[in-house]
This record gives sequence, C-alpha cells and structure tokens, in this order.
Amino acid sequence: MKKQTPKQKTPIKETEELKNQLLRALADYDNLRKRVEKQQEELTKVANIKLIVKLLAVLDMIKEVQKHIEESGLAISIGEFEKVLESEGIVPLRVKPGDDFDESLHDAVGVVESNKTSGKPKIKKVVLEGWAYDGDLIIRPAKVEVEK
Repeated sequence: MKKQTPKQKTPIKETEELKNQLLRALADYDNLRKRVEKQQEELTKVANIKLIVKLLAVLDMIKEVQKHIEESGLAISIGEFEKVLESEGIVPLRVKPGDDFDESLHDAVGVVESNKTSGKPKIKKVVLEGWAYDGDLIIRPAKVEVEK
C-alpha cells in the first residue's frame, strides 16, 4: 500500500486563502463594531428617556403651581423648558377635548357617560399632557377623561 502524502498548497493558493480569511475577519469586526455602536445608542436613548420622564413630572408640577399664582413669570420658564425638550426630540402630544380616543396615545383615567350616539369614544378632558420621543415613541401617554 502506498502512503498518500498530503497535497501541497501552492504559495499563490495559500496567499488567496489567507487573504479571504483576513477579509472575512475584517467584515466580522466591522459588523461587531456597528452592532456595539447601535447597542450603545439604544442604551443612551433608554437612559435619556428615563431622565426625561422624571423631568416631565417636574414640569407638570411647575404648570400646576402656575395655575395658582397670578403674574408669576413661570410661563417664560415653562416655555424655555419646553423649547429645550423639543430641541432634543421630545414633543407634546397635541390632544384636545373632542378628539377620538386612541389607546396607543391616551390613557383613560375616567369615563363620563354621554347622550351622544357617536360610535367612537371621544376625549372629554385632558388631565395630563402626553409626550413623544422623535415623534413616534410615546414616552408618556396623555391622561384623559373619555366621553362614552
């Protein structure tokens, strides 16, 4: 029986294989780098939203105080606060009485019976303003009373 010797690779073939391995490794590294960057962006976004939700509670309190103080100058501060939020992509949900109730945008905190025979529930009163991030991610639904 003849002993088979392993096939010798030519230097050109070996160079091609190494080149292909290197290109695959570089592509894998690039994909990993992009995935890590995206994860970091998502973590930053989540952390920002948590902070913003806390700040919105403070804004709500300031607005409530403004209702009880005449000529306090708080309106200017509230306006500036809202400008900063909007510059960061945080926008209020524009909800008003008479709008259709949408459970993806609104959180019903009360129901008022109505004589109207409209099929869809309508918003009777806005109790607390809702907010969205980048226009599509609801970070706090509007708290509303619904007319049924």
